[in-house]
Amino acid sequence: MMKAGNPAGSVLSMERVIKESQRAPVAILLLAVGALALLGQAGLVQGMGNFVGAALFGAIGYYLLRERNRGSRDLGRLIGGYALYALAAAALLDTFSGAAFFGVLAYGFYLAYRERRSRMWALITAGTLLVIGVTSLAGSVFMPFSGSVIFFFGLAALFWYLYTPGGYGQAWAFYPAVALAAIGLLNLLVGGGWLLPALLIGGGSDLLSRREGKQA
Repeated sequence: MMKAGNPAGSVLSMERVIKESQRAPVAILLLAVGALALLGQAGLVQGMGNFVGAALFGAIGYYLLRERNRGSRDLGRLIGGYALYALAAAALLDTFSGAAFFGVLAYGFYLAYRERRSRMWALITAGTLLVIGVTSLAGSVFMPFSGSVIFFFGLAALFWYLYTPGGYGQAWAFYPAVALAAIGLLNLLVGGGWLLPALLIGGGSDLLSRREGKQA
C-alpha cells in the first residue's frame, strides 16, 4: 500500500521552492553588478563607472519594487525604488541627468497618487518635480523661454488643475495659481527669452506695413 504524503510538508516544500525562485533574479543582478565593479577597479573596463553605478542603483530599486509587488503595499518602497531608478537614469544620462532624475522620481510619486486618488500631496509633489525636470532642460537644450518662466508657469498650471472641478476643486489653489502665473508673466516680460521680443517686433513690423499700404 502507498503511504499518504504529509500535506503540510508538501506545502512547505512548495513555498520554499517559490521563495528560492524569487530570489534568483535579484542574485543574478547582484552578481553581475559585483563583477562589473571588480572589473572597473582592476582597470579592465574603462569608462564604465556611470554604468556600474546605474546598474547598482537599478538593481536595488528593482528589488524594492519587486518586494512591494509581492504583497506589501509599502509606500516607502515605491518611492524608494523609483528614487533609485532616478539615480540610475541620472548616472546614464550626463547631459540630461537633472531632467532624467526629476522625471523618473516624479513618475514614482504619480504612481503613488494613481494608486490612491486621495493622495493629493503625491500629485503636487509629482507635478513640482516634473516642472523642475523640464526647467533643468532650459540649460541643456534650446528653448524659447528662460528656465524661470517655465518654472513659474508650470507650477501655475499645476495649482490651476487643483482648482478646477476636473482636478480636486480646491478653492485655495486659485490664489497660488494666479500669483505664480503673474510672476511667470513678469519674468517673461523682463527677461523671459527671445520669443516675446520676436513677437513684439513682428507685430510692430506688421502694423507698420499695413499703415504704409493704406497710405499708398
